[in-house]
Amino acid sequence: STRAEAASLFLAAQLDIPIHLGSDNQAVANKGNQIIRKTAKAERRADLMVRRPVKKHWDLQTDGDLWYQCWRQVQARGPHSIKITKVKGHATKKMVEEGKVKEEDKEGEE
Repeated sequence: STRAEAASLFLAAQLDIPIHLGSDNQAVANKGNQIIRKTAKAERRADLMVRRPVKKHWDLQTDGDLWYQCWRQVQARGPHSIKITKVKGHATKKMVEEGKVKEEDKEGEE
């Protein structure tokens, strides 16, 4: 599931429009936002040689090949043009009615 969610982030980041991706996978939201945050920080400091935004080398990470590609896309498009939000997965109409989930999150996740 995490690999598929990371792949969707990579594919969405290739679009030439601002992206707000809703993911029901907390690990993808966390790692994606870490990549975005650290890339933005490096951009503000005008680092010409941006180090990878994670401690372990990409080859030593689970799905590191996809995360590397996501990082390169964030660098190419600019970190301020993409946002990732964790949304409730598999939300039901009843969850929306009870106020546990926002309607737009339910629709966005579907």
